[in-house]
Amino acid sequence: VYSEPGEGTTFKIYLPEADPEDEGRAVEGPDAAEGTGPPRPRRPRVLVAEDDEALRRLASVSIERLGCEVVTAVDGGAALEVFEASGPFDLVVTDVLMPEMSGHDLLAAIRKRSSDVKIILVSGHPSQLSDPGARILEKPFTPSRLSQAVRETLEPDLTGSDSDLQELERV
Repeated sequence: VYSEPGEGTTFKIYLPEADPEDEGRAVEGPDAAEGTGPPRPRRPRVLVAEDDEALRRLASVSIERLGCEVVTAVDGGAALEVFEASGPFDLVVTDVLMPEMSGHDLLAAIRKRSSDVKIILVSGHPSQLSDPGARILEKPFTPSRLSQAVRETLEPDLTGSDSDLQELERV
């Protein structure tokens, strides 16, 4: 989204190009395709805990464009429930200041359950950003800064292409 007062607003939506050879083919389920080629790599799973809806959507879209599966939660308590019910996750991206359970408390609870999960801690208050095992991302952030942090944290698990990151930097 690009907007300028008096100039208007431009929305750009990027979709993958369709393969003409696939046109008209029925989509087969995973059982039908078994043994018919190399296995598809597992997409990294990312849990995003953010109480601000706009930031939660921005993070989700930015991270999905890198080839990740994203699950979101509206606060720390909801994120912990999702982590327990829908895990495992490769990465948790969490805001520090949230209702019900802070990002620091969420991370402490998650680390008790999974010591190998990677973490990105986000806050607009630099004094709140301290955690020895987490990557730090200060608000406000751009989609490209978030994508870069996710990419660097998840390497080599990330399946997205460099063109995805370059496209995000242009947005």
